[in-house]
Amino acid sequence: MTFGPSLGHLATKPSLEIPASGFSIGCETLDRGMWDFDAGLPQIADLGAKWARVQTGWAKCETTRGCYDFAWLDHIVDALLAVGIQPWFNVGYGNRLYTPGAPHPTAVGWTPVHEPAARAGWSAFTTALARHYHGRVRWYEVWNEPDIRPFWTPHEPSPANYADLIALTATKVVGGAMAGALSEHGLQWVEGLFESGIGAHVDAFSYHLYVPTPEPVYEVWQPRLRALVERYRPGLPLWQGESGAPSKAVAGQALADCEFDEQRQAIWNTRRALLDLTHGTALSAFFHAADFQFYIIKDQIVPQPYYFGLLGGVKHRRKPAFLAAQTLCTLLAGQPRPQAAPVDGENTRAWWFATADYGRLLAYWRAQDVMRPAPPGTTRLPGGFRAPVLVDPLTQAVYALPEPAPLVDWPLLVAERQALPCLWEQ
Repeated sequence: MTFGPSLGHLATKPSLEIPASGFSIGCETLDRGMWDFDAGLPQIADLGAKWARVQTGWAKCETTRGCYDFAWLDHIVDALLAVGIQPWFNVGYGNRLYTPGAPHPTAVGWTPVHEPAARAGWSAFTTALARHYHGRVRWYEVWNEPDIRPFWTPHEPSPANYADLIALTATKVVGGAMAGALSEHGLQWVEGLFESGIGAHVDAFSYHLYVPTPEPVYEVWQPRLRALVERYRPGLPLWQGESGAPSKAVAGQALADCEFDEQRQAIWNTRRALLDLTHGTALSAFFHAADFQFYIIKDQIVPQPYYFGLLGGVKHRRKPAFLAAQTLCTLLAGQPRPQAAPVDGENTRAWWFATADYGRLLAYWRAQDVMRPAPPGTTRLPGGFRAPVLVDPLTQAVYALPEPAPLVDWPLLVAERQALPCLWEQ
């Protein structure tokens, strides 16, 4: 879709040229080889994110008891640091040296808290990990989605047992990593975690989000989560550590019942990222950097691509979701201050962002059901721009701002022409 004659295209910045940002890119599953990190790295470096979530793969690091091989992980960490991206670790999963019941060598989800030997092995591994990466990695998230059974095997998920695992892991810790924190059951689980003493051990609390349309869930439950965490640990930062949508729905995978395509993936990701910023999350993650070429779930290899990547296929083609994330990483770097803005139109959202480099930006969109797109409409925007231009993040095209302004189901950005970094058409 176009919004009139194009004036040019946004000139984005790579991560090395962005001093600071709360945007993170998912670089998970490399311990299981589900995608080609080296092939994707040049694109990841160009995205503009300043953080990357990397899984440490206990089973890959320790194949002989007490002997740790971090060479594969060193390669990833050092490569990310070299392009201006700070890795943060998601530490897990099990290890058949200590959790022998795991049927697959990666021991996905097999928790090490139930047997003395496993507890000792886990404690030794995490201590060695923190010592080895001292000075390179500062944040360690303990486990992944401990509130659901596929990742807490063979026992039932338990707030008390997860809090026990947190306490066993001594370093700068991100707790949570919950699949369902933004729900009634999830809040009960979070309360159970803090009642079990997790607050004494964590420096941030993270959550994940996978729903068909982000606003109805996020705008109701994220403030309730924040209020609950604030009650137990005032000032504890919230991280959105893993969240995304697929460009193609596949049976057995997240959001499989929704009719996603590349356009809807980009719409979903962009709206959710702006919700993160407007709700004060300290870190906002895009899941995932690239499509998985296969998937391991319930201890089995599923030879089916997983289409959550911003980059598609084995050649890492840039999807619209990549362009949209890249736009946000450039224009909303740092900690831009959000302020709600008035915009006409049913079910619209609009926010001012005070940025250090580009002045005031306005982001606005119609919070329509992502699966039921509405025809484009128009709206009247608040004033205050001398020479306003419109940026479509899904294409990075820049237009003269029409009057009235277009209103669509994905966020559009308005900025001063002279402040915007663009490749202007002659």
